[in-house]
This record gives sequence, C-alpha cells and structure tokens, in this order.
Amino acid sequence: MTIDQNNNAPDGETVSTVEGTVATVNLTKRKTQKSAASTKPEAKKPVVAKKRKKSRGESATSPRRIKAVEEKQLQALEYRKMAYTYAQIAEVLGYATPQGAYLAIQSALTRIIREPAEDVLKLELERLDAMFSKPYQAATNGDLLAVGACLNIMARKAKLLGLDAPAKVDATVGNKDGQPFKSQVVSDAQVADAMKKAADAF
Repeated sequence: MTIDQNNNAPDGETVSTVEGTVATVNLTKRKTQKSAASTKPEAKKPVVAKKRKKSRGESATSPRRIKAVEEKQLQALEYRKMAYTYAQIAEVLGYATPQGAYLAIQSALTRIIREPAEDVLKLELERLDAMFSKPYQAATNGDLLAVGACLNIMARKAKLLGLDAPAKVDATVGNKDGQPFKSQVVSDAQVADAMKKAADAF
C-alpha cells in the first residue's frame, strides 16, 4: 500500500475522500440555493386605489339654493342703487361677467314687481269669494236679483284669472250690404278714361 506523504493516507482513500467532500459541498450548495429560493419573498401585487364615488351636491332647485340666489340678486340690486357699475357688482358678488350681474338685477326687479301684483290678485279673489256666499244662497232659492249678482261676481273672477276665451273679431271689409268688396285689375288706359269722364261731368 502506498502512503501519501502529505496526507498520510493511501492513494485510493485520498481520492474517495476528495470525491466525497466535493459531493457534500455540491449537495450543501444545492440545498442552500433551494432554501434561498423557497424563502424568497413573493412579489406583491400593486395596490390599486379604489375610486371614490363622487357625492352628489345639493340640487340647484333646492329651497336653500333658491333662497341664496334670490338674496344675492337683491344684494346686486342694492349695489346698483348705490350707483355701482355692473362690472363692480360682478367683482364684489362673484359674478363671472358684468352681464351676469345685470341679469341678476333684472331678475330681482321682476320678482319685486310680480310679488305685489300676486298679493293684490289674491286679495281681490278673497273679496269676491266673501261677497259671493250670501247672494249664492239667495240665488239657489230663486231670487233673480241674486242670480244676476252671482253672475257678475263670477264674470269678474273669471276675468281676473284669465278664464274667458278671447273674443273673436270679424275683420272682413265689405260694402253696406255686408258683402265683401271684389277686387278688379284695370289698365292705365281705363284709369285715364275714367278720370276724363269724371272731369267732363263737372
């Protein structure tokens, strides 16, 4: 048996020992790689933010919004009374253009004029209703004067409310017999002849 001077072991044993050591190193390396692969953190999926639903704002026709718009229009009217220009009013109250301030003032004026007229109409209708009750009771009992009074009150009320149909007007033009005039085309010579006969008659 040959003894290796460096390792003090037979040649066959040295080779097998080296081969075993290499195999052990390779096995350990594979296990380490496998372990590292198994412990590798998984890639996280990107988190997509959920879109929030837009909350619906207050309706433009809500009582609060309408009141706010009307108050702003009255403010614009007050500034106009103080001789502010439409451009100045738009700047102070936040209207986009002077035209917007102008329209706001016109709306305020229209409302101011309309509201008293509506109050007067309501008062007149209440008065007519109060006057109608007594003659109506008498009219149902056969009182002809009461019937006439009721009809007058009803006619007045219908006129105020615009319930009557518009009256038709006949605009047909005719002669004294009610027959429409007939049109006729005449020549210049006929006109001249008629004028000559008229002159000769004088």
